[in-house]
Amino acid sequence: MTQQQDVSAISQRFVEVVGASGEVNSFATIKWYETRLKTFLSWMQADQRTTLDDAAFNAFALHLKQRVANKTLSKDSLPGFYRVLRRFGRWLQSEGYAPKDPARALKMPHRRTRAIPKSLSDDEIEKLMEVSQGMPREAAMVRCLRRSGARAEELLQLRWGSIDWKARPVRAIVIGKGDKKRPIFFGEDAVEALQEYRKWLPEECTGDEQPVWWGRRRNHPWQPLKYTGFYLALKRLAREAGAEHFNPHRWRHSFASSRRLKNQTLADVQDLMGHSDPETTRMYDGIPIDKLGDAFMRFLDE
Repeated sequence: MTQQQDVSAISQRFVEVVGASGEVNSFATIKWYETRLKTFLSWMQADQRTTLDDAAFNAFALHLKQRVANKTLSKDSLPGFYRVLRRFGRWLQSEGYAPKDPARALKMPHRRTRAIPKSLSDDEIEKLMEVSQGMPREAAMVRCLRRSGARAEELLQLRWGSIDWKARPVRAIVIGKGDKKRPIFFGEDAVEALQEYRKWLPEECTGDEQPVWWGRRRNHPWQPLKYTGFYLALKRLAREAGAEHFNPHRWRHSFASSRRLKNQTLADVQDLMGHSDPETTRMYDGIPIDKLGDAFMRFLDE
């Protein structure tokens, strides 16, 4: 019988093998495997199970379904758990830790079709860029959102001194979802817009320790922008540009879709977007055929 401490060691060995296989080239994806296995092991310990056998795998699968029924686990999370368990089961058999694949009875649950999030059209992007000319702050906002793929909340963390201006590409480290540090990168046009915006601000707002984004109501002192102020500034810009149903997150969807249309791998897009779960990034793998056709025509024109 396999002891609990051996179960932990075997699981860690599996994660190392997955990371070294070359099939998974994203650190976030490896962590994704590790997190789901840890959930499995914690459940085994709580249920006083010490053997990686059919009974443990099947009982854990039932436990996951009960959590979905109790609304303590999203139904969209099930396929990810099953994929990890099925690969783990096959590996256990191949390495001689189990006489048969202990996950062989696990059938992949039907996945709900997830629509690609709505992104900005090329025309809307061009209009927003055009309207922002002569508005240094808004010009910097739209170019940073367009080129970095960052969440608005991540851009609001920026301080002038937190941006590595000497790096190529220029970058900054922010705290993303799940309190995880991640880099965001800025294209040349975003860097130029940021530098012009910094020159436009009063000197007291441009020190290295100062936030990047500022706002001021008439006859009031300058104040660091919060999300609401950031959102309203962009909303006003969108209204002037005629962009309907605008919100800052649509820049992020546009960024992800454009990366996939330019043939970047899902793993690369996952890292650039700061997605902890590769299933989230997979939404952008079903880009409509008309957009793929447009991308192909642009490729022919290059």
